[in-house]
Amino acid sequence: MNTDGLYATVTNIPVVGVAMGLMFTYLITSLVSSAIKEAVASVLEWRGTYLQHGIGVLLSNAPGSSFTWRNPRKWLAAHLTWMDLTRNVPGAVTATTTAADAAVRAISAAKFAAAAAAAANPTPALTQAATAAATGATDAATAAAADGATARGAIIKARRPDSTALAMVVAHVVDKTTAAVVSRAAADLADAEKAVATARAALSVFSIQTHPLLKGTPTNLPSYVSARDFATAMLDMLRDSSASPVFNQVVRTVDTLPDGDVKQILSAFIADAAGDPDRLRARIEGWFDDAMDRLSGIYKRFAQHVLLTLGLVIAATLNIDSVHMAIALWNQPALRAQIIAQVVAKVPVSNPKAVGGTQAPGTVTPVQSDAAQANNAAVHDAIQQLQSLPLPIGRMYCASFFGEPLQTMPNPNASCPNAPCPNPPCPNAPTNPNNLRGWLTWAVSCQDTSTYREGWTRWNRWTLLSWVITGFAISLGAPFWFGLLQNIMNLRGARAPPQRSDAQAASS
Repeated sequence: MNTDGLYATVTNIPVVGVAMGLMFTYLITSLVSSAIKEAVASVLEWRGTYLQHGIGVLLSNAPGSSFTWRNPRKWLAAHLTWMDLTRNVPGAVTATTTAADAAVRAISAAKFAAAAAAAANPTPALTQAATAAATGATDAATAAAADGATARGAIIKARRPDSTALAMVVAHVVDKTTAAVVSRAAADLADAEKAVATARAALSVFSIQTHPLLKGTPTNLPSYVSARDFATAMLDMLRDSSASPVFNQVVRTVDTLPDGDVKQILSAFIADAAGDPDRLRARIEGWFDDAMDRLSGIYKRFAQHVLLTLGLVIAATLNIDSVHMAIALWNQPALRAQIIAQVVAKVPVSNPKAVGGTQAPGTVTPVQSDAAQANNAAVHDAIQQLQSLPLPIGRMYCASFFGEPLQTMPNPNASCPNAPCPNPPCPNAPTNPNNLRGWLTWAVSCQDTSTYREGWTRWNRWTLLSWVITGFAISLGAPFWFGLLQNIMNLRGARAPPQRSDAQAASS
């Protein structure tokens, strides 16, 4: 099979040549937009932000929690800053622990006062001790209420998806402790102790992201966490520091968690593990991996929107006019041949590596400085390739659509389609620095003539749509266009399959 002849025949078809020229242009511009996006994502640490927020949603005990920011202000803060979303968690943990300790002191004093008051023959010393214990319980309850208010403020400041649920647990501890100190009833004291245990268990889940295994090195905002490290950190935080086996400690902690999604999920994992800690770890790892797959899809959709925005900006800034380029390629066979030659030189027949992919959180751990240097080099190289293309890119003069010149050259005897197209000389810049309108006119139009303004007005009727087409094409990404071009290039590398051995034997 003569694949070279087939390739030559296919590429000589005008439609195929035009398509290859447009695809190659979109490939290069997609590389530019992808490199810019990666540079911004590296500086603002989008992957780390999405990863930390995603783990926070995963650990949120509130039913129906979803990966969303509650308002535009929080969305902008998450995407336009590079703050560590867990930086306020240690303060919240300390404040909550202080409130729980104060509640424990209040409950212990109230229990002693209740026991002393219930004695059959109380001595004066015992009565005095009971009175002092009751006063101490009241003071400890007051301190627990103050510490609880501080803890709730610190928890809300942590900006975690599960902050509200933990703040409600702390408020519940304060309420139960106050009621127990007032009544000193056994049931109220038991409820207060249970509330404190529940708060400590919820706090252990809340602070999992502060575990050293989940903190990046050398940055505190990692873009990747392995399922093994997540499971190890979770099992370590769920231990209650007793001498019993780890599995039993985890079971007791999960039993004391407040009712919610996390408790239901972990309880199901414990029941499925049937006492096997390795099976419990495997279930937690699989749960984390599934959540990261969904998080990767969310990040890729966000990255697609960023690429679309960058594509529209690049198309308008560099004047990458798809309609104009298509007409130029259609009308000029030599131009098509030149573009196809560049495609042959740049696009190999087979390349297993993706070009300019959209990586999601949890898939790569980039080194920030190296990534920034690589992105800068990629942007520079791609722009140079784009400028070297013999296509009407970035030229606001000498444009024509459907054979109609949109603007004449300064020389009235030469029209744009049939003459070289040097840029007309720009007028002098305004001398008055306060002349904002004059500066904008000079910077944008650079030619204050009625002929140019007329040409620009008629040009807008096509270029706005063409820029939109280019922007959407760029948003598809470099791997998409690289794959299409490679499919065409594979015609050159295809060969007839070897004859089967049984067929060779039959023919012989």
